[in-house]
Amino acid sequence: MSRQSRHSSILTPQGLEGCILFLKRIANIHSYYLEKYDLEPSVFWHPVLVLQTDEATSEATICTLTTFNGRNAEDRFLSSECHLYLAVWPKHPPFDGQPQLNLQGNATLRRLGYISIRREHLVHQSMLQHYDWDEPMNYYRLTQKSFAVVVAKLDSIYHLTRLAKLNAEEFARKVAKSREKESAAKVAKLTAEARKLVAEERRLIADTSPLPPSQPRSDYQPESADPRAPVTATTTKAIRVEPGTHASFGKTKLLVVVVLLAALQIWARSSVILPWGEWYVRRYFETLMQIWARRTVDPTWGE
Repeated sequence: MSRQSRHSSILTPQGLEGCILFLKRIANIHSYYLEKYDLEPSVFWHPVLVLQTDEATSEATICTLTTFNGRNAEDRFLSSECHLYLAVWPKHPPFDGQPQLNLQGNATLRRLGYISIRREHLVHQSMLQHYDWDEPMNYYRLTQKSFAVVVAKLDSIYHLTRLAKLNAEEFARKVAKSREKESAAKVAKLTAEARKLVAEERRLIADTSPLPPSQPRSDYQPESADPRAPVTATTTKAIRVEPGTHASFGKTKLLVVVVLLAALQIWARSSVILPWGEWYVRRYFETLMQIWARRTVDPTWGE
């Protein structure tokens, strides 16, 4: 049922449009319709105003009536909410300037009340019954002018709600777009910082002095190194013996060489004539200890 074209018969309501009927009790409605339309329990067994009918589907759009148990709307709600309740004569409007609705033929309802335009509901026409069984089904009908007022109020609420929804969606899109731009800016900033760090690292590498061509990298030591530094811990990682190294000596000879190198290192530490002597002795000592560790694991290694 199209919401835009549903009020084409405002000036000439047809069928049940503009009529006040009763929505049946839950117990008197087929379970299929209860499940299909899923109405709130408070809507049932209330008088309703038929806004539009669809003969193709036998459906009807309705809004409810309420009596507030004999109380006035202004006694229950603030003025900002009272406009959602339209008084049906002889009930007076809550405030001046609000419309007064009338029934055709000066008919009056059994209980005075208001038409609530808070919400519309869709029902099957079989869920409706007479407001008064002693009168025809279309006996309690709003005048054309009153029905047009109700429709205009509902349209106004609908369009305001739709506009608010569109504004909320537009605001959500703007927020999402802003966050996307902010995230892109953060990524670009981090990328620029990373590139800057890489460039700085490359510059530092380029500014580093090259190694002396006469010394391999593994044996290079900075000039500021302390020649009297203690012997470093021996690593267990095996090294490859350069060609020409005599690795076929026995464990006894290897032990003797280690002892001699230890004595030579002690002498080098006490000597001020050879500042690099201790370092060379320590390097050879570490090499022999690695060979010793390897032969301990694999006695056939190097033979």
